[in-house]
Amino acid sequence: MARSGITYSRVAQAATVLIDAGRTPTVDHVREVLGSGSKSTLAPLLKRWKDQHAEAVVAVEAGLPASLLQAVKTVYEGMQHEARQQLAERETEHAVRYEALEMRLAGLLAAHASLQQEHATQSDNLARISSSLQALQIAQQTAAVHASAQASAIHGLEQRLADRARQLAAMTHQLEQTQRQFEHYQEATAQQRSEERQAADQRVRVQELALLALQRQLAAIHESSLQQAGRIAALDAERGSLQERLQQARDQCTAATAERDRWTFLYQEVERARADLGQRVERGETECTRLGSALAAQRQDVMVQQRDLHHAHERIVALEQARVDWLQDKARLLTALRPAAEGTSDDESTSM
Repeated sequence: MARSGITYSRVAQAATVLIDAGRTPTVDHVREVLGSGSKSTLAPLLKRWKDQHAEAVVAVEAGLPASLLQAVKTVYEGMQHEARQQLAERETEHAVRYEALEMRLAGLLAAHASLQQEHATQSDNLARISSSLQALQIAQQTAAVHASAQASAIHGLEQRLADRARQLAAMTHQLEQTQRQFEHYQEATAQQRSEERQAADQRVRVQELALLALQRQLAAIHESSLQQAGRIAALDAERGSLQERLQQARDQCTAATAERDRWTFLYQEVERARADLGQRVERGETECTRLGSALAAQRQDVMVQQRDLHHAHERIVALEQARVDWLQDKARLLTALRPAAEGTSDDESTSM
C-alpha cells in the first residue's frame, strides 16, 4: 500500500525534473528527488509515467538533451503529419482510381454480356443457316431422284419408239414384198389373162385385205405415236417445271451462301473457335456444286433424248408419207388395169 504523501503527480514531477536534468528517471533517482518513498511504492507509479513518456525516457537513456529531444519530436510529428497527408492523398487517389476501375469493369462486363448475347444470336443464325442448307440438299436430292425417274421414263419411251420403228420397218418390208408379188401377178396376168382371171381377182382381193389390215396397223401405230408425242410433251413440261424448281433451289442456295458468309465473318470477329463449322459449310457448298453439275449433265442427256425422239418422229412421218404415196400409186395402177380387164372380158364373150 502506498505511503501517505507519495502520489502519481509527485512521482511525475520528480521524473520530469530528472529528464530536464538529463538524468534517467529510475526508482532510486526519483526517491532521491522526493527524499522519501519505498521502492515498492515508487516502482508502479514510475512505470505508469514511463509508459506515457517513453520517447523522453529513450532520449535521456541515449544521452540526448531535452531541447534536441523536443526538436526531434517536432520533426517527428511534422513527418507524421506529412505522412498522414500523403496517405490521405494516396487514399483519395486510390479511391478515384478504384472508382474508375469499377466503372471500367462495369463497362467491360456490359460489353461481355452484349458479346455473349450477340454470340448466342449468331449461333442461332448459324444453326438456321445449317438447317436451310440441309433442306436445300434434301431438295436437290429429291430433284435428282425426279430427274432420274424422268430419264428412265424417257428411256422407256425411246425403247417403245424403237419397237414401233422396227414394227413399221417390218410392215414396210411386207408392203414391198406385197408390191413385188403384185408386180409378178401383173406379169402373170399379162401372160395368162384368160386362164387365171378368177385366181388373179382372188389374189387381188387377198392383197387388198392385207393392205387394209396393214393400213389399220399403220393407223394404230400413228395413234400410238401421237400418244407418245403427248407423253413426251408432258414430260417436257414437267422437265421445265423441274428446271424452274432447280433454279429456285440454286437461288436459295446462293442467297443462303451469301448470308452464311456474312454471319461467318461477324462470328469470326467475336470468336475464332467456329473454323470447323465454316469447313462443314464449305463442304456443303461443294456438294451443292457437285449436285448442280450432275443435274446439268442429266439435263444434257434429256435434251439428247428429246432430239432422238424428234428424229424418230420425223422418220415415222416420212414412212407415213411413203405409205400414202404407195397407196396412191396402187390405186392409179388398179384404175389403169380395170379397162384392160373389161376389154378382155368382152373379147372372150364375143368369141363365144
